[in-house]
Amino acid sequence: MLGLLAAEGVAQVLARADVLLFVRGGISSRRGSALAGLACELPVIGYRSEETSFPVTEAGVVLVPLRDVEALGKALAGVLANDIWRKQLCERSRVVQQRHLSWEVISQSFLRLLANGTAR
Repeated sequence: MLGLLAAEGVAQVLARADVLLFVRGGISSRRGSALAGLACELPVIGYRSEETSFPVTEAGVVLVPLRDVEALGKALAGVLANDIWRKQLCERSRVVQQRHLSWEVISQSFLRLLANGTAR
């Protein structure tokens, strides 16, 4: 247990990890810790839910049925045992982070929304 970390510390800890295991409900774009794993270019293993959608589904995620602990364990073991697959998942997370989750992309989206709102 690392206790309470500053934001910079969280990114450093995640960057040293091999995988992020997300077990608090289904993964969605509203789940900050799952997105933090993707932003740190990690494979994320977790539960699929009705909220699991793009761009999360394009990232390096391995999804199992909700509350299927056995499938979750098998997915985790599979990713950790196969370095090539793990690296492919990391690459998919990196691409999604750059195309959809980076601060530059997010700020451009806000600027477009603001420009559309002021044009009325």
